Amino acid sequence: MMMYDDVCNFVVELYFSVLGRAQVFHNEAEFQFAFNRKMGGFLGHPVAVDMITCQTRKVMTDATVIAGDNWAALGELKLEKGGTLALGLQSFALHVGSPHAETELLPCFFIEVIGATIRIGCLVFFEKVAWQPLTPFMNCFYTEHDRTDMATLCRAMCALKKGLTALHSYYIEAHPSVNTITPKDIPYPLQGRRSVRIGNKLIFIVTRDDGERRIFKYCRQYGEEVHRSWAEAGWAPLLYDCKPIAGGWLEVEMQYLADWNPSLSLLKGMDGAAKHELQAAITTALKRALSIPIDGCQVAHGDMRPPNVMIKRDDGGGFDIKFIDFDWARKDGVARYPPFMNTELPWHPQVGAGKLLQQDHDTWWLEDKSCAI
Repeated sequence: MMMYDDVCNFVVELYFSVLGRAQVFHNEAEFQFAFNRKMGGFLGHPVAVDMITCQTRKVMTDATVIAGDNWAALGELKLEKGGTLALGLQSFALHVGSPHAETELLPCFFIEVIGATIRIGCLVFFEKVAWQPLTPFMNCFYTEHDRTDMATLCRAMCALKKGLTALHSYYIEAHPSVNTITPKDIPYPLQGRRSVRIGNKLIFIVTRDDGERRIFKYCRQYGEEVHRSWAEAGWAPLLYDCKPIAGGWLEVEMQYLADWNPSLSLLKGMDGAAKHELQAAITTALKRALSIPIDGCQVAHGDMRPPNVMIKRDDGGGFDIKFIDFDWARKDGVARYPPFMNTELPWHPQVGAGKLLQQDHDTWWLEDKSCAI
């Protein structure tokens, strides 16, 4: 309880003696000194300016919390005009411009203050500096009859103090003893697991502890209902899980079709009767799959192309067929194509960004001889 009292007292001081009275400071140096003194007392770590020297360039930060050789927090303050984000990105880029930054993420909280507003975000180094806001700009003008803004800032400052304490401890205590470097091209849910990436997409073959291999796919949207219904009918790989993870992504876990091949590779090597037989088998399978309703409605796959049709010879010499890549799959005539599409592919003439998905689009590539491989 005492911690929350401390947070509330600190926010009141920000309102009445620093940010809420930004107009009384004669210059940014005075403003900076007052803010750093208050913030340092609240966070329990010194907040001070820092000088970055990079070749012939020198950059002075407005506020930093230093943990060992790293920054746990960076702040940029302006009395009136903006530009804090650009300055923060520049300072952080210069700070991480050292050999160890090539293999480490170096996370850092980023605090922006413009007059009587404050925003909290985070910075991290991938191949380049990345920034993510954690709050909007929060107003620090006191309003007697509405203290919603003050309550919002209290919650944000409480979270900042907890997060910064943990990050500071990581840099001071845990970080120097870390011997392994986290691969940046492996999503965080798969860190430490045996996985192989397929091409340049966020699709991985993951080997479980029991030796079974499964596909893990990371995407922004997925037609889970369509995939499950088609899998139950035998027209798609088994779908084990489809769940949201941090960052607005979905993690899709499905069966790995080890002995199957994309129809594209098989069709290219065929001609005559064999090719016609395979195309006929795919057409029949697709029409049967598309006949499976969802909540009484027809569905459309949306991305039905040869690479998304998997083939395996059955024991009788025929073909087993399964369909994959259900990112866009939804109800026919209701869902729409995404805003960004590869316009160089041979889509149906009525396919385009923002247009409605239709079953006719799914069967078109088989019926149109110019795009059937």
